[in-house]
Amino acid sequence: MYLVSKLAAAAAVAAIVSVAGAPAQAFTVVDLTGNNTAADSSGNGNNGAWTGTPSYAPIAGTTGFNLTGSNFVSVPAGPSLDVPVNQEVTLSALVDPTGAGLGSERIIDKITVGTADGYLIDILGDRFRVIMAGSILIGSLPVAAGTDYQVEVVYDGLLPTPTLDLYVNGVLDGSTTAGAFVNGGSNDFKIGVDSQGRNLFSGVIANAVLTYGVPEPATWALMLTGLGGLGVALRARRRSQPQAA
Repeated sequence: MYLVSKLAAAAAVAAIVSVAGAPAQAFTVVDLTGNNTAADSSGNGNNGAWTGTPSYAPIAGTTGFNLTGSNFVSVPAGPSLDVPVNQEVTLSALVDPTGAGLGSERIIDKITVGTADGYLIDILGDRFRVIMAGSILIGSLPVAAGTDYQVEVVYDGLLPTPTLDLYVNGVLDGSTTAGAFVNGGSNDFKIGVDSQGRNLFSGVIANAVLTYGVPEPATWALMLTGLGGLGVALRARRRSQPQAA
């Protein structure tokens, strides 16, 4: 199991926002940590509300939304959740799926089903999938139940031909070109369900974050180096631990 600790993630973010003394220009719109609350820690008032029984569970050194396939969290639609045109966007979450089939389970959803507006991250056919800016991107890494994953999507709308990149545990899992961003209108920002109340997630989701503006490639490289080092340390730690008979 590849665990991404909250402390290590915080260190990686710290590296992003200050490289060579120049802070990255980024604005966090919503940050639902799930740490025993559905409140928005970004300070923008994009607070979530539970549908179904509220529940929380441990994940990678923190606590996330414990989703059982019958409950989910929603943030009411608002202008701040609509992505400005010609913008850089990062959408991310820490997830631990427990569903048996991993056939179709929403992680983050603000999109009209069957259209290209808005954005989503989900699991489809045991792969992470992203729909954003008129493009569909499916990763190559098989998703296993009971495993923690840090999933990040980066859309660069500043390029002449926008790009869409999917990172899983700090490693590029897929990339494609994309179109102009089209917003999801009146759709709520949902965690663990789609806009029609279907495709519910089973497992734990934490640190659901939407940010406008992302670092330049050099700072992304620094972050990925840090996360790669975390993976090496974790593997070394596992090798040094006694193995069960």
